[in-house]
Amino acid sequence: GLVAAWNEGASADEVATFYADDVVVETSPNRPLPGGSTMDIDGLHAARRTAQERWSEEHYDLRGATGGGGIVAMEFLWTGSSRTEHPPFAAGERVKGRVAMFLHFRDGLIVRQRNYVCV
Repeated sequence: GLVAAWNEGASADEVATFYADDVVVETSPNRPLPGGSTMDIDGLHAARRTAQERWSEEHYDLRGATGGGGIVAMEFLWTGSSRTEHPPFAAGERVKGRVAMFLHFRDGLIVRQRNYVCV
């Protein structure tokens, strides 16, 4: 599934196969994104490519999940090493964060994703 794809370093195109073309992905404000973000499928592609350029050894440790009625809620411990300097992170810095993610599905694809990130 999606979590395995992230952990295996899947490309932007591979990750996009889990999402509907009309997806909306919202991320709450956090240290790397002080204003938060809202993305469509093109933004999702770009964000995945940027993440792969910036982070190495990225890992999503699923801590729990629950769901019903087309919605899944998941909690992760995310870890990664900064491949490059990109404020607020230095090159080589090990980073840990907690992520809560809510996924809404239609016809087996994600149509809305809300991320709450503590990094």
